[in-house]
Amino acid sequence: MKFKDLSYRTQLFLAAMLLITIPIFLVGIAAANHNASSIVNDYHASMKTILTQANLTLDTLLADATKIADLPLLNKDIQKAMTTNYKNDYLSYSQDSTKFRTQFSQANRLNQNLVTCVFENRYGYTFDYNIIQRHVEISENIKSWKNIAKYAPNYTYFGPLQQTVIGSQKNVLPMIKILFDGYDFKELGVCYVEINFKPVENIFISAQNAESTILIYNTDGQLTYSSNATLMNEQSSYRELLSSLSEFNNSITESDSIKTQKLSVANKTYLVNGCYNKTTGWHLVQLLDNRIITKIFQNNFLSYLGVFSVILFPGLILAIFLSKKLTVSISKLCDTIN
Repeated sequence: MKFKDLSYRTQLFLAAMLLITIPIFLVGIAAANHNASSIVNDYHASMKTILTQANLTLDTLLADATKIADLPLLNKDIQKAMTTNYKNDYLSYSQDSTKFRTQFSQANRLNQNLVTCVFENRYGYTFDYNIIQRHVEISENIKSWKNIAKYAPNYTYFGPLQQTVIGSQKNVLPMIKILFDGYDFKELGVCYVEINFKPVENIFISAQNAESTILIYNTDGQLTYSSNATLMNEQSSYRELLSSLSEFNNSITESDSIKTQKLSVANKTYLVNGCYNKTTGWHLVQLLDNRIITKIFQNNFLSYLGVFSVILFPGLILAIFLSKKLTVSISKLCDTIN
């Protein structure tokens, strides 16, 4: 049936309904979309802020823990020990080792994140603290990473996480730093420390939520940590996602404050943020499942539909009233003519 074939009152009713509902519908859709976009933008901004704060906190924590490498610059006895060849004077070596342990013990009281510390002087003599039956492992680490540290920024290299049973610690972060004389800038030796990684983990765990994950890629571009244990332990199940994340990680540069990109993997969309950590040379990557963004849009439109349904009923009554009111005089005229 065509619109013109309908009764005059029906035509007025439909016109009134369209006049009332269409503007409400269009304005409602625009408002719901604008509100959802604002919420999404605010959420993205807050995630970037969380990543930035985690990065700065990591810098502060590791910078405090690695200040022990400054001992030769602050203590003349330690500096002398780092430049002494003890080949024919083992008594002095024993005495200096005791001095080192005293200094290590005091440093450990000031910063309990230090788990293990080893200084190796320019002649290969070592002074250690709290290595407990790990001489061979630590010696291998120093031997393997010494040359890497020589070409690393600030002559400092952070190695892969290590498992240890010292005290109650499980994960430790090894660091090796090449030491130089403050006057002639000649090499003094190396400092090797192991830092309790638990406070760092706590930073990343507190910085994540159910939909986001914090990842660490080391200076070699390898994934070394994930706040989501499933992603770390079942990498074969996430091969395509990890491959995309690796490509994103390789695109991060030191000049980037926060780099952002959207990834589409296996019919899922992810928002990825990444930044460079100046202390370690690591890349911190934040992975956000866009399901939460979809939920925000869905919730906004569902709320709007609820409001629209409530408005529709009064609109229907108003349309009936208008169509009836406008046709009363015409109905009377028709009755008079009849």
